[in-house]
Amino acid sequence: MPRIISTEQPDMRVTKWAGGAGVLAFITLAVGLPVQAGPMEPLVLAACMKSRTTTADERIFRDMMVAALQEDQHGLRTTFSNMLSSFMRIGLECGMTVDDFDQPWAEAAVNLYAVDVGERIMARAMAKSGLTAEMN
Repeated sequence: MPRIISTEQPDMRVTKWAGGAGVLAFITLAVGLPVQAGPMEPLVLAACMKSRTTTADERIFRDMMVAALQEDQHGLRTTFSNMLSSFMRIGLECGMTVDDFDQPWAEAAVNLYAVDVGERIMARAMAKSGLTAEMN
């Protein structure tokens, strides 16, 4: 069962979730997204997720990578939570259900998607520095 772990900090509440089915269930019920029956092909799902990725989604992923490299534990917790929310929103838009997120095929698709997004972010950073050509 997913659980929400909260810690109080001055002037703000930081929430880190372990799992996410509860939040996803709320989103699904609140938005009324269509239900996809059965497992999906990881490559197809990853391609769908890629096609629905916004610049804001990529910025969240990039910020998480920067926080990790800087060993910023607070920033990493916050950006990781934001990244998971982004991944879940995109997955739901591509026809996944809340229960699908625990399935091996969904994990494979999200891993393929995350690698692709990470590579695009790194390629852009390298291109901006003049070290290599930009990849799309």
